[in-house]
Amino acid sequence: LKKIFLIFFFYILNGNALSNEFEIKAEKVNYQNTQGKIIAQGNASALNNDGKKITSNKIIYFKKKGIIQTLGNSKFTDDEKILTADKFSYNINTKILNAIGNVTFTDKDKNKFFFSKFTYNELTQKGNGTDVKAKTSDGSYLQSKNGILDNKNKKIKLNNGEFTSCSKITNERGEFCPSWSLKSKKIINDNKNKTVTHKHAFFKIKKLPILYTPYITHPDPSVKRR
Repeated sequence: LKKIFLIFFFYILNGNALSNEFEIKAEKVNYQNTQGKIIAQGNASALNNDGKKITSNKIIYFKKKGIIQTLGNSKFTDDEKILTADKFSYNINTKILNAIGNVTFTDKDKNKFFFSKFTYNELTQKGNGTDVKAKTSDGSYLQSKNGILDNKNKKIKLNNGEFTSCSKITNERGEFCPSWSLKSKKIINDNKNKTVTHKHAFFKIKKLPILYTPYITHPDPSVKRR
């Protein structure tokens, strides 16, 4: 028998009610009125009038709190970005995403960012995450334990990070070991101005530090001459 999809409509009653209206679809939908929550399982999806789409194995909507939670193969998309993770929560009112586990964030310029945990504010277009790895469209590779993504100003800010433009970044043992890299206390990758700034940086050949400088800037790999 063909699967029958149950459709639930729910409305968020605030000043932006029309844009916050979501349509929930799934193979199985359960509405728990006493707890004010909708549970959608099996190819679950949520779509609103702004073009925001959420898909997951399981979606839970907390009506009173205005929060959508996902579990398993979770994905958030709109015209500006794509976010995938093991699970995340989305606050419909504050427009804040909290993602956990195998997080990938792709912006409209096709820059890709990978995190273990990531929080993103759609209103400010800023986010912060842990275990950061970034592959930018200009050919840069960056990594750090933590960092800030400023999507509005097209900047990546990393603490105790490492930068390289090498295409091969790992050795035979799978360790991070490009032919050269800059390891810095602070890195700012300004994609708008095509400039990378380092503070307290070591220039490394493989794993060997060769040169130290307290401050250095250079164009990103997309710049042919500067």
